[in-house]
Amino acid sequence: SAFIFLDYESKFDAPAFRRWIKDVYELKNKKYIPFIFITSDPNIPEDLNHLFSVVYYDTPNKEEIVELLEAYEEVKEKELSNKDELAHKFLGFNRTEIIECLDYSFYKYDQLDWTYVNNKRIEVIKKSGVLDYREPKLTMDDLAGNNEFKRWYEESKLAFDPEARKYNVPLPKGFLGLSIPGCGKTSFAEAIANDLNVPMLVLNMGSLLSKYVGESER
Repeated sequence: SAFIFLDYESKFDAPAFRRWIKDVYELKNKKYIPFIFITSDPNIPEDLNHLFSVVYYDTPNKEEIVELLEAYEEVKEKELSNKDELAHKFLGFNRTEIIECLDYSFYKYDQLDWTYVNNKRIEVIKKSGVLDYREPKLTMDDLAGNNEFKRWYEESKLAFDPEARKYNVPLPKGFLGLSIPGCGKTSFAEAIANDLNVPMLVLNMGSLLSKYVGESER
């Protein structure tokens, strides 16, 4: 048997819980009982540090994903076209999610189905609880006024192309829009996403802020 704890940070603030952990660990028992704590931000109190081993499961970077895709091709005897673009789409996935996505795609469609991969990306994004995925539909032609913004975008948009990195063109830092609600900030962001053919991710600050001390930072 094993004990698995989720979201344990608040429990560590309780002296009785910490005392219980010490009692269980220090109890002379021939039977090994593992304790597994799962969290995105390990913060172990000093008096318990000697009882724990911390293992990090970070999501792989693009180069590591390419290596994983190459290993997948060899082991599964499948062909993955355009692995560089595929690795970019899998950024944010952990290794298990990548393999499961590939396995299911080949099982159901007998090939790598890009629509299925894109839908899985949306699922991963929504799991975060703080980001909203939107399918951009507005275009620049749908938006009136804001000529200065449109001029900046027309001058800058070529620099957003990944091909520009090959020629050491710096990536634009973006555009900061400040105004009262309803003036078109989100609409212009949607038009940019549509024009560049990239996903639109919306961060709602209300989902980050909390009335409880420490929750917003977490």
